[in-house]
Amino acid sequence: MIAPKIIYTNKNPKSVLEIEEEPFITNRILSMNPEMYEVCEKVNRYTFYVDKRILFGLMWGLTPKRPMDPFHKYIKKVEEEGSKWSFLTDKISKLYNWSEGDLKYNLPLLIKLFEDKTILRKLFRFFGIDKKYYKQFDIPFKIEKRWF
Repeated sequence: MIAPKIIYTNKNPKSVLEIEEEPFITNRILSMNPEMYEVCEKVNRYTFYVDKRILFGLMWGLTPKRPMDPFHKYIKKVEEEGSKWSFLTDKISKLYNWSEGDLKYNLPLLIKLFEDKTILRKLFRFFGIDKKYYKQFDIPFKIEKRWF
């Protein structure tokens, strides 16, 4: 990715004409810099409607010049609270034919239910959850033999 380096460091405006990359990728990388977020928001709305040379020129003009390209920490998606329970919530949503919206709506209630170990043990037994999850959530594991 040479586009962010050219936009940050090069003082010659004609250097923008050399960039062969796509503007939306460059805009994404620049937006990871907190100082550049507002500039990227302004430029983003024109990404697919304006020629890329004009967009790169606009990015170059709005960016303060520096001697070096700053480090960009990649912004990752925040892990959801219910993801550690996904093995169980998936089975519950299948049982009740819930859509993703229904599951999101009921997830806070399910998480509160999962805090009670007796309920959690009954759910594990009902759904036939693997033994490793019993150990992970510190639930006693007993194999009950039933003779009919």
